[in-house]
Amino acid sequence: MDEENPGIMMGADPNITMEMILDMLKLLDYENKFCKNKGFKPISKFYFAQAQSNASEQFINFISLVSWLLLINNH
Repeated sequence: MDEENPGIMMGADPNITMEMILDMLKLLDYENKFCKNKGFKPISKFYFAQAQSNASEQFINFISLVSWLLLINNH
């Protein structure tokens, strides 16, 4: 781990990191509580780890997901 940024693993494979994040999202039942309620498709384990053909859609999905995560944590 990086001492200045705890939680960030230097040299970590982004695909593996994204797979771990997706597992955590599934524990929060994001497929039902976020995707179905907000009209989003469930993301793949590569969605944020690799560039997508529509970067603006990817950014909107990221912002929406982060907003939902903050909302469920009362922030």
